[in-house]
Amino acid sequence: MGIVHFAGLGLSPGAVTAGLSYLKHEYARKYKDIYGEIIEEVVLFTSTEVANGEVKMKRGDAEHNDYMSVNVRSTRAREKPNIVEVVTEFIKREIGDVEIY
Repeated sequence: MGIVHFAGLGLSPGAVTAGLSYLKHEYARKYKDIYGEIIEEVVLFTSTEVANGEVKMKRGDAEHNDYMSVNVRSTRAREKPNIVEVVTEFIKREIGDVEIY
């Protein structure tokens, strides 16, 4: 067991992904020698409806911005309206091999 992050997840995946991006970019390199990987596990707290995919994200485009910038890296239609899936895919793509609960 390493560094565990607890995150509340509602209808906006960005509420979780923004915080994890901050940790990755601001702390991962600075403190790796002291703490190891800065994000090793993520525990998502959410409602049963969000977890089961019964509550969907609003339709529209999703933007992937460069960290700490308004520069849009990519814009795409929200293909996966399941909020937990969106956060899980972000973590795997941007953070790496992290346990998600």
